[in-house]
Amino acid sequence: MLALVLLVTIPTLKLAAQTIPPGVKIFTNAARNISVLHPSANIGVEFAVSERIALSTDIGVYYYHYVLDEPTDGLSLAAEGRYFFRRKWWFGAGISGSKINYTSYDALVHEDGETGTSQSYSVNKGLLLAYGLFGYRKYVGKRFFFGPQLGLGLGFMDRKIVGRASPEDRSVPIDLNIKGVRGDEWDNIVPAVKPGFIFGYRFSK
Repeated sequence: MLALVLLVTIPTLKLAAQTIPPGVKIFTNAARNISVLHPSANIGVEFAVSERIALSTDIGVYYYHYVLDEPTDGLSLAAEGRYFFRRKWWFGAGISGSKINYTSYDALVHEDGETGTSQSYSVNKGLLLAYGLFGYRKYVGKRFFFGPQLGLGLGFMDRKIVGRASPEDRSVPIDLNIKGVRGDEWDNIVPAVKPGFIFGYRFSK
């Protein structure tokens, strides 16, 4: 939706004479490395396809779950497009897909609501997102760049529980029981909020 609104307003933008620097760029999103839910080490590559349009793709590797203090593994892939309307400012759109697996140890309550047990089980989470983007990019010299960005959109999450003795059990009320984080199996449409802070390097053309 954000990308659509911005595309409609393109004719009203006063384009600057400058264009984006040419060449292939590599970058990492530092905000994803410190995410409180599923941090991921990530790297991406961006190609300028015209004086104002750039396309990028990136891959991320999940390695931990800070909130639940649990080991995590998985991958994410994303593809994004950016339109630079004042060299430093840009908007765009993207899609991303993630597969996350982690082992959880939880206190569970049986269907009767009175008896319970504690056990470990695996959580397999899939996430597909589509979003609009808006950001700023600042160059330091001719090679290095950085800048904040924000993405807003919608996604679909599918969360499966594997290896639990009684899948119908639920987390006890005093425990962390957030949809898509812990508790029941779940699949639904979810909001996508993707803050970011990019650090990158531009290779010569």
